[in-house]
Amino acid sequence: MDKENKDKTPKTTDVSLTNSSNSPDLDYFMTFAKSVKNSALAKPFKDEDGNVDEGAILANLVLGREMGFDIGASLMLGKQLNSNVYFSVLKGKSLGLDAITSMSKVYNIPTNNGNILSLAVDIISKIIFDNCDEIEYVRDNEPTSTFYGIKGNYLGHYWNIHNDDGTIKNTFFIYNKDIHSDDELITASKAGKIISIQRGSTNVTSLRLARNKNKFNKIFHYSLQDATDAGLFRGFHSALITKDGKPEYITGRDNWNKHPTTMLRNRVTSIAGRIAVADKLQGSYSHDEAMEIVNVSTEDELRTVDTDYEEVKED
Repeated sequence: MDKENKDKTPKTTDVSLTNSSNSPDLDYFMTFAKSVKNSALAKPFKDEDGNVDEGAILANLVLGREMGFDIGASLMLGKQLNSNVYFSVLKGKSLGLDAITSMSKVYNIPTNNGNILSLAVDIISKIIFDNCDEIEYVRDNEPTSTFYGIKGNYLGHYWNIHNDDGTIKNTFFIYNKDIHSDDELITASKAGKIISIQRGSTNVTSLRLARNKNKFNKIFHYSLQDATDAGLFRGFHSALITKDGKPEYITGRDNWNKHPTTMLRNRVTSIAGRIAVADKLQGSYSHDEAMEIVNVSTEDELRTVDTDYEEVKED
């Protein structure tokens, strides 16, 4: 390199990590990218041959600025700053989260029907606590009875059949052969009632949320039988039958099998949140729900999922 060109080459010391302007322009970033190209700061941008792409550094700095990171943080984060993270940070900002929290708690995930955003359950809890006036876990992994139709079809647990005050919902008639006559059964059937028979049990977690200004007050439920039917918790499926006519056994997932109480709380929280604070969450799923959608087993897999996955198909 001749002396004239060498003198024009920016030095790392020519550009500060903290520019005096609150919003550096493109020329500033281009000069900075050149100045750090041969420094340790460029390490995240080296390819397999050790070459550094100035364009990648420039894109990193511009994207980092849009996310709210200063230059130093953008360079240290390196290739972690990408389009998925950008949308995660945008979503996080709408929920009142800082950029770093958004990167670790909000995932932007590609699916066959477009990208979805998923949130860590503690973020959903935060939104609920920020916006709901009353929050009460009415039941926490408590045993309750289950009900089946007269043809053996599963109808649900106690709180699917009963109102919150314990009365039977209008659409159901709970039949007990030791109490009810055939005439009562026929009358209920003609009235369009769903004939149900109590048999077996499951465990249920119930969450009540209230927003006074919206006049919203509702109890949400999720049971271990619900989890088993979704392929999450070990046990016998309520509807699927094996070739020999026996209920199909579901092996479940490790996180559900090892921590059913926590997972029940997490699931009912995400379900309740999507309805009670829908105006804030705007359809976002929990990480656990997103794992089912894209058919992965861990959050690490979920974080790095790309378009090459087998999406769960609904029957």
